[in-house]
Amino acid sequence: MEFRRHGKEGYATNLSVMEQLFLRLSNSMLNNRALETSYHKCFSSKKIVEKVRRLGGSTFVFLTAFWPIPSIDQDPRREDIFRILGRGVDGIMTDRPEAVRRLMDEWVKQTM
Repeated sequence: MEFRRHGKEGYATNLSVMEQLFLRLSNSMLNNRALETSYHKCFSSKKIVEKVRRLGGSTFVFLTAFWPIPSIDQDPRREDIFRILGRGVDGIMTDRPEAVRRLMDEWVKQTM
């Protein structure tokens, strides 16, 4: 919280657990805040991703382990990555950027 107040540049900072819970109920502006979530749809549905963006935030999905959800990063599957990208997320955190990038490029070609 102090970091956000101090920074006039509007640094992106993640939503706290309480803020994530209230996100479903409120329409408060997020002012460059980020929802960091796992790859599971229940935590970053297309509806939530759209709401976060509409309120001025962004959504980043972890492919690495995000307790209590296991990692899908060891062997990212095409259908998993396509499903995540189809929700409109702003970024993907991965330990396998080359493999994920190839899948992202393939997804872009398919959706053009």
